[in-house]
Amino acid sequence: MAQNNASNNDKKLSDLASKVKALSKTSKPVTKGTTTPTRARSVAKKVTRPTASAKPIEYLVAPKEIYAIWFRAYQLILNSTDKKIMSTYKKNKKFYKDWGTDATLSFSQWWNAKAVLFEDKGTVEVAKSFKKDANHVYLSVPLNKKLETVVAQFREKIKPMLMDTQKQNLNVKHKFSPTINKGLKTNKIIMLLDLYEEVFNQKFKNKKEQAYKLSDVLNRPKYAEKVPKSLQKYHEVYEAVEDSNTLIKTIVENVNLKELSNAKRYINRYQQKVNRLLLNVAEGNFPGKY
Repeated sequence: MAQNNASNNDKKLSDLASKVKALSKTSKPVTKGTTTPTRARSVAKKVTRPTASAKPIEYLVAPKEIYAIWFRAYQLILNSTDKKIMSTYKKNKKFYKDWGTDATLSFSQWWNAKAVLFEDKGTVEVAKSFKKDANHVYLSVPLNKKLETVVAQFREKIKPMLMDTQKQNLNVKHKFSPTINKGLKTNKIIMLLDLYEEVFNQKFKNKKEQAYKLSDVLNRPKYAEKVPKSLQKYHEVYEAVEDSNTLIKTIVENVNLKELSNAKRYINRYQQKVNRLLLNVAEGNFPGKY
């Protein structure tokens, strides 16, 4: 029954958008981004410029792309005016002692100096003792064979073990290891950070305008597959109304559409998610549960 109602609501919205466009005679096209929200004032922070990294890093605990997202979230925290986020960061400030506090640096500038912090020092070595460990396996390597033979046999033995391990989410013992090593939904995290910067860290005239901006971000091609249908419809109807003449705007404004008000629920839903994510990062966990 709920699914039928949702389907009927979607149809009503589509019909409404079509009628509004058809009735509109004198229109003024909406230019996306015509609303110029006021960016929240950022608090000045003490700047610590990084020094150049001493050597190139051969092995990383996690892919560089993950640290790029983590660094972006960290910068948002440095510029945040949210009291809870700021308080959480201050309590865990020591964790980020070596990261620096210059929120104006590009990731490439920061990475050139700080990549050494994320080096994976676990390498192949001659073991002096044997201890059962989920992250290690011990093999007997004959030293009286050619290197090519040893490498070929080693590859044959170790490949299935590594493939099996990659299916698991093993924790890497490193201070700056992500809390999730496999299946990290980077696109979803980037989406939440975009929403924080462009929606939740801005000021709007009203909730309707904020809901439209939320739907506008989520309707971008890279996120469109995941955007809720109600937000897609909200986006469509909002633009149709704004594209209409004054009379039609007045008529539509007076129609109490549940779907339009329901779309605003997503403001709170996504805001809670991104706040939880940033609180995790402020605590030193990326991404943690959000």
